[in-house]
Amino acid sequence: MNVAEEGASGTTCDPKTCGSGHTTAKLMSVPFLGTVPCYQDVVKACDEGRPVMSRQGDSDFHRAFEAVVDKIVEES
Repeated sequence: MNVAEEGASGTTCDPKTCGSGHTTAKLMSVPFLGTVPCYQDVVKACDEGRPVMSRQGDSDFHRAFEAVVDKIVEES
């Protein structure tokens, strides 16, 4: 899994060109699960040890994270 940076400047990071998650998955012969957007409130919550997914929300982050979880469940 990679984190796609999307800051206030609108800059994004294409995981296939700048992230190591895709490369690592390929090297380890495991499925690449996807990307999640990286927002400042998510980073802050993680730094503070607060579980981000426990909050109610319908954001790009929540939808992307749930899609990764769905892939994990499908693979198991």
